[in-house]
Amino acid sequence: MVNFNISNQPSGQTAQCEVCCCEITHQTDFNHASTVCQNFECKQLYNQRFTMNPTLYKPHFEFRKKLILERKAKEEHDKRHADSIDAHEALDNQKILDAYINTDKSIPPEQIKLVMIPTGLAHTVPLSSARKAQYQKHLEETIEEAVQYSNADDAVRDQHYDAHERLKQQDEFLQSHPHISAASDTLCGLCKGGCCSTGGDHGFISAVTIRRLMDKDPDLTAQSILNSYLSHIPDHSIDHSCINQTESGCALPKAMRSDVCNVYFCDEVKSHQTRMAENDSEKGVTLVIQRSNTNWNRYEAIDFNKVVSITLINGENRLDIKP
Repeated sequence: MVNFNISNQPSGQTAQCEVCCCEITHQTDFNHASTVCQNFECKQLYNQRFTMNPTLYKPHFEFRKKLILERKAKEEHDKRHADSIDAHEALDNQKILDAYINTDKSIPPEQIKLVMIPTGLAHTVPLSSARKAQYQKHLEETIEEAVQYSNADDAVRDQHYDAHERLKQQDEFLQSHPHISAASDTLCGLCKGGCCSTGGDHGFISAVTIRRLMDKDPDLTAQSILNSYLSHIPDHSIDHSCINQTESGCALPKAMRSDVCNVYFCDEVKSHQTRMAENDSEKGVTLVIQRSNTNWNRYEAIDFNKVVSITLINGENRLDIKP
């Protein structure tokens, strides 16, 4: 049996978790408590000593503890790496902003908003028959599920279902703030699909997506919906990205896209929207720093993501600045 120390430490004293070795601060009387943290895995592993044979439990404990410590070490390493990239790029962004302010004295510095955005993948390739077949299979299975529901309200409450409600709220917000809507469209246009690379051969098309189309047009049949989606499959799409992403944007009409796609804005754009709403002003300019990463691989960079373009947006006017 692994020897656990039963803590008799007074309230406020610290101890070390027997599993992951993190520091524990005792807030209560621990006369009957174990020195294990509140992490689910740690508690689960510790409590298994009550149900397992002691001879079997000891190697089991040591093996699981090793895995937990290894994962914890990786998570800590990844966080340090991400923090390093965040710090480097934030400092670099500020240097770029300061350099522009020193170059152009015509715009008050307080009117310049800084936004960093990702970059969509750009290499197009002929769409393979294998990808087309996989997409068609996904559509057929999704449509088959959708026709089982009497309406969209019967669908499973998942991210696709919730996205529709969020989309309605977002559309109302953007309609009441047209300058924020226009700014968002401009930023997404510069990015060119940095968020689309996870669309794979499904494009986030779900049963909720299909059922909502059927609710709007009761004359639609399963076959007509399938034919409509298949008719929009492009001959060429962006390599390693969503099957519907082309060099000119999404191949699907907006009404046929997933609510997950239609509602999505990256964190950088959402933060910019919030700042614009808080200032409640259409004045000011935006300095857009675009980096080489997509929306999903930012922290895969060895050191940092290089700047690929810098754009100054002043109303409807755009000025490209050499990085």
